[in-house]
Amino acid sequence: MGNWFCRTKNIKIIILGLDASGKTTMLYHMKLGEFVSTIPTIGHNIETVHLDGIDITCWDLSSRGVMSKLWQVYYPNTQGFVFMIDSSRRDELDDSLNEFLTYVLRHEHTINKVIMIVANKQDLKGALSAQEIEDRLLERSLASRQHTMFVTPCSALDKKQVNETFSFFAHQICLNEKGKAKSGLITVKEQQEYWNQIHKADTETTFKLILHNSIQYFKSYFE
Repeated sequence: MGNWFCRTKNIKIIILGLDASGKTTMLYHMKLGEFVSTIPTIGHNIETVHLDGIDITCWDLSSRGVMSKLWQVYYPNTQGFVFMIDSSRRDELDDSLNEFLTYVLRHEHTINKVIMIVANKQDLKGALSAQEIEDRLLERSLASRQHTMFVTPCSALDKKQVNETFSFFAHQICLNEKGKAKSGLITVKEQQEYWNQIHKADTETTFKLILHNSIQYFKSYFE
């Protein structure tokens, strides 16, 4: 998609989630372009990833022990928050959402920021779909209009999915910096419509469509 809308060439994001949700695997697959074996993070990992012409500084924070209680120390000057959910562990969904509510959604430094909830491990049999997680989010009234937020499916083992996931995330941060991001929840259906348009058009056509606001979906972001 490129960085056609970004005022900044540098973005800081924080990657959060319960233990073994795939935070570090996702980060290093995006950084190195390949799967690497990881061990549980103690403290944090910091990497800068170049994507769509933007340098994204990623802070991967540990959730071991009391570490999740220290997440907020890293929140200032952060443009986007990624919350990873292991969608193959159905019985832990509410635990994950409790962490999300306590340490992300309720925190003052996340207000008016972009929040991406990643339904990770979609490659595993029986994994919760992004739609199921979105439905549970709505059931618990966790879709705040004080944030731009969305649930997206992904497998941290799939390079294309990882890149597309973070490309969309960076795009929303760019729109947010211009005051043009959607407030509240970008639904799974809206995301699917977005990608359908992207995949149907080649780069030149997409560029023209965006510039001239000729796709209704894009119009909703620019009006």
